[in-house]
Amino acid sequence: MTFTIANKQSFRGIPPFQSRVMKPLSVITGINGVGKSNLLVGLADGRIECSLFGEALFADMALPEEEDIPFRNEVVLLTARDTLPAMLSVTSSVGIVDVRSKPVAGGAVFDNAAHFSTGRQSLLAEHLDHLRSIIPIKELVPDPSDDWEADVWANGPDALILAAANAGLVINEEEVRRCFNIAEQQLEFINCESALGQLAFQVHSLSDKTGKPKLAISPAALSRFCNQLVMDRFNSNVSQAFSSYIQRYHQNISAIAQGIYLGTPLGLDLDQFAKVNGPPPWNLVNDALLVMGLNYEVVEPDLFDNNVRFSLRRKADGKDVRLFDLSSGEQVLLRFALSTYQFDEANLVLTIPKLLLLDEVDASLHPAFVARWIKSIIGLAESEGISIILTTHSPTTVALAPEGSVFEMAQADPTPRSVTRQHAIDRLTFGLPALTIDSSARRQIFVESSNDARWYDALVGQLKGRVDFKRGLGFVSARKEKPTGQGGDDAGGCSLARSVVENLVERGVPSLFGLLDWDNGRNLPDKRIVILGIGTHYAIENVLLDPLLIGAVLVRGQASAYDYPIGLSDLLSKSPKTLQKLIDFVASKVPFAQEDDRLMVASRYFGGLELRVPAGFQTMKGHELEKLVCSHLHPLSRWSGKGRLLDTIISEVIGLDLDLCPLPIVDALTTLSNSEFVD
Repeated sequence: MTFTIANKQSFRGIPPFQSRVMKPLSVITGINGVGKSNLLVGLADGRIECSLFGEALFADMALPEEEDIPFRNEVVLLTARDTLPAMLSVTSSVGIVDVRSKPVAGGAVFDNAAHFSTGRQSLLAEHLDHLRSIIPIKELVPDPSDDWEADVWANGPDALILAAANAGLVINEEEVRRCFNIAEQQLEFINCESALGQLAFQVHSLSDKTGKPKLAISPAALSRFCNQLVMDRFNSNVSQAFSSYIQRYHQNISAIAQGIYLGTPLGLDLDQFAKVNGPPPWNLVNDALLVMGLNYEVVEPDLFDNNVRFSLRRKADGKDVRLFDLSSGEQVLLRFALSTYQFDEANLVLTIPKLLLLDEVDASLHPAFVARWIKSIIGLAESEGISIILTTHSPTTVALAPEGSVFEMAQADPTPRSVTRQHAIDRLTFGLPALTIDSSARRQIFVESSNDARWYDALVGQLKGRVDFKRGLGFVSARKEKPTGQGGDDAGGCSLARSVVENLVERGVPSLFGLLDWDNGRNLPDKRIVILGIGTHYAIENVLLDPLLIGAVLVRGQASAYDYPIGLSDLLSKSPKTLQKLIDFVASKVPFAQEDDRLMVASRYFGGLELRVPAGFQTMKGHELEKLVCSHLHPLSRWSGKGRLLDTIISEVIGLDLDLCPLPIVDALTTLSNSEFVD
């Protein structure tokens, strides 16, 4: 959703300007000193107007520019100087009152939530008597519970009126509704002392949060709500989240022991506890670290240590790492990994800002990491509905930004104005010396279609951070695309790519090569021709439509159409046995007509995995395989046609975990870049 910003009076050198339409992700560039950081400060302080919040809070107040402005929790401003906040501090166990059960002298159990329910029952007794005079309640409740009065209030007037109508009773419906309204209002004046008074306040808060009437708030819901932590998504204290989970674990152990003492079952067994409280938050953080590509894992806290410390261990050598020994770039990625991990919403309330302001946070990021960083904040913004404005001097960040989302602030006009990505990149690289490109250091690769060129370009961009490509690779389609409306993919064939390469090489043009599909043996390698997946895969579609990668798209997208055999954490663990389950699941949904297609063959991946897949995934025609997969795995149908499913696999699976890249792709690209071809 677009929004606008405007400045009614000068602020730190930024002149007044009329409304500027901003995109959900807006990237602002400009040389040092034009006021980019001041613009973000003005938005955070409320001095510059933003349509997400209405009028600028302080635009018409004659306050000194240096005076501190009260922080607005709907705006979060992060800079490169504060990448690791208190979210990683050492924290003692959080003292959360357990409103469900608390031991007191003599071993009795005092149940605060139930006591509140009793207090409410006494408060509403008069209104219940009036309701009984209007309608025979007990006759209309077929199976009254021990707390049937609370059930009556919770079910609301409509349920009673419907029950009376079904019983053939004529009642005063208006009076029934009036009685419920008066009872609801009565809860506003409930007078409870100490913890009970806090619980009364929580009833009102929970009603506002859920939209349920106050009369419908049950003791169980109240108990759960009172145990929630409240944190800012971008400044959350992760140690506190860990400590809260551990405390609930100990409360459950105490309840079990209490039940043994009282001779009645209390507490939850391990499976029930996991279902109610979710997985340990340190496991969820590890999932987020893997997605962000960080080679660290959280050290699992000691469940019996009174202090909880967030600490990391390097996976490569198993050594503990101090947080502030991480590089500045790793700290940036760590912060956003911790901001994107999936908290247990049942026990943690996150305050979500409307506007996230990022001031040159990418300054320390290597270009290879910028893509992961931008992807994480865009994904979070889309899922949480957050608008983002970021400032940058990085050409990589600008290049990865959506077209139309780039703005520039200049010395002549220090206000944000929309520019093209190319304009911004040219400005950011202005003054660099011209370079003479040695053509031998870059190879031009002709491929069969524009789709192939797009896929290979993307794959090289992802792999070059881990594969030592000695020469740059550029991919060009050897054939023109068909005019719109003629159907099909591209006009031409693999023979055209081979012919173009041979003719140009004969004319003395250096560094030209071809990369073709195997086509089940119809294409063979030559002096300047490399074959993808020779001896195994029909075409590039077959390499990328590997059932493991298809399954990863489904699991990462959390498509609800199926009951998957593994979860995201299982996928990220990369256990061969576990991943084979995912392959078998996908294979069970894709029917192959020929018996030979159902035979299991080897499939190898860049990270060293070797798994077994049905042969049909590798040997049937690539376009037919794509149609077959999309037609039988319904969540994938939205990517059907024009190679969009393969685009998704490259960006959403391989781009996030290079270990899953099929080995034939790595082999072919390495050969093209590093081999010495002799004519």
